[in-house]
Amino acid sequence: MINVRNGPGTTYSVIGSLNERQVAAVDGKNVEGTWWYIVFAASPDGHGWVAGSVTTSNCIPSSLAVIPAASLPTQFVAAINDVVVSVDPAEVSVPGCSGDKPHMTATATIRASGPMQVQYYFEIDGVGTAKSSTLAFAAYGYQNVSQKFRPEIVKGKHTVRLWIEGLDVTQWQDSATYTITCP
Repeated sequence: MINVRNGPGTTYSVIGSLNERQVAAVDGKNVEGTWWYIVFAASPDGHGWVAGSVTTSNCIPSSLAVIPAASLPTQFVAAINDVVVSVDPAEVSVPGCSGDKPHMTATATIRASGPMQVQYYFEIDGVGTAKSSTLAFAAYGYQNVSQKFRPEIVKGKHTVRLWIEGLDVTQWQDSATYTITCP
């Protein structure tokens, strides 16, 4: 897979991809001749950019148009664009609500639109707030983070929430519940 971006560089947003050996018409290049401006139907303007270093180009004339920097979109600032939190196991049974605390794991999948670092922490009912950790994204994609915990044994539903410093994550699935039963 080759990333197709909205500008000639890795600091531009990924707008799609091409499969290996997929062919695309080239309508231009950047001034350095290191990125190709291709016909890409999935883009709103019908074009995208691919790195010359990851492509094989045939029949490209030396007179290929140079796309001026003034016509390029602003380079993007990477952002978190999805968060999903889960707890395993989602339900535990503790006879009589006494005895050993069960081992549980809170997991969050965090998706970023590009290179960036985030500070995050879990907040777990009956356990408290974990210390903040740093997660680094080298590129567009997702990463999983987790925290093992042993909850207080209190019958009912409880919440695990992920917080990302400086960001309101409530627009996504930023929390999950787990249930403790006491037969």
